[in-house]
Amino acid sequence: MELPYVEYGSMEPAVKLRFEGEDYWYYRTLPLKGYGAVLAPYIRDLQAEGHKPLLARYGTRIYIYATGVTPIGAGKPPGG
Repeated sequence: MELPYVEYGSMEPAVKLRFEGEDYWYYRTLPLKGYGAVLAPYIRDLQAEGHKPLLARYGTRIYIYATGVTPIGAGKPPGG
């Protein structure tokens, strides 16, 4: 399986990434060590629902982003 991949380096993780003209929203994060066992099912589920996944690494975590997912905090009141 091939997916777009971003290496954050020293930057802080973002809630939204823009790649090739599309918005990718944060979906979930996994520890870098041992993520292989659970990553594929998450990716397959996203793809089955019509979302395009993208992976990003920051420090010791793998971040999964996807098109068309509800952004974190959407629908919550400010400060809530």
